[in-house]
Formats: sequence, structure tokens, C-alpha cells
Amino acid sequence: MKKKGQAWGFDLMIAAVIFTAGILFFFLYVLNSPNEQDAIFAELLYEGNSIGDSLLSEGYPTNWNETNVISIGLLTDGKIDDAKFKLFNSLSETNYQRTKQIFNVAHEYYVFFDEEIIIDSEKINGTGKIVSGSENLVRVTRVVVQDSKIKNLN
Repeated sequence: MKKKGQAWGFDLMIAAVIFTAGILFFFLYVLNSPNEQDAIFAELLYEGNSIGDSLLSEGYPTNWNETNVISIGLLTDGKIDDAKFKLFNSLSETNYQRTKQIFNVAHEYYVFFDEEIIIDSEKINGTGKIVSGSENLVRVTRVVVQDSKIKNLN
């Protein structure tokens, strides 16, 4: 009889270890799984960085305009080109959805400098779409040179 009791006790210990491991795995997975807000934040951060990377290039083609632009870029010789920024502003005002397609983003964006800029006697605060009352916002800041001054492009 002792042998049968010992075998049953050993089976019970193995089952208890497997059950405890399963419960532990379940709770660790549930407690550490990313929630919806984290996923939205990661997506917004990715899109913000993607727009920033695109804008801090020369764009494609290099001398792009509103009709032939494939990639929107604002730089010429490592500095913000006022003509390209004005083209970007104009394109954003006339065909915002196209700019979202060019940037390959699903969410709204707004690009601005910390200080308003003046191009051809026109003050430009920013370009894109300001969405008031938004709960999910991500701000990506890049340091650029515009009019021989160091500025933040947000």
C-alpha cells in the first residue's frame, strides 16, 4: 500500500507544479500585456517620427512641386528651404489628405516652429490640421536651421 500512496502523491505534486506554472503565466501575461492606449501611443510616435524624417530630407524629386511631389522634404543644403516650406504649407492647405497619403499616416498632423516664421512677408504659424480636444497627442521635436537661426521644428 505504501507504493500506491507514494505514486499518487508524486502525480499530485507534478499536477500542482503544472497548474501553478499555468496560473503564473496567465497572470504575468495579463498584467504585462500592452493595453490599447500603449498601442495607440506607439503608432502615433512612429507616425510622428516618420513625418519628421521625411521633412528633414530634401524630398523627392529634389526640386519637387505640388504636382510632382513623391516625398515631402524641407531641406536644401542641410537648412530649411523657405520655398519648400511654403510649398508644403500650400499643399497642406489645398490638399491635406494628399499630404497624409504622401507621409503614409492615418492620423492627423500639425507641423510648426517654436517661433512663427515669415516667408515672403507672410507669417506662418504652422501647417497641417489642428484637432482641438484631442486626447492622444504626440509631440516630436527636431532641431533645424532656418534663416541662419537654430529653431525647433515640432
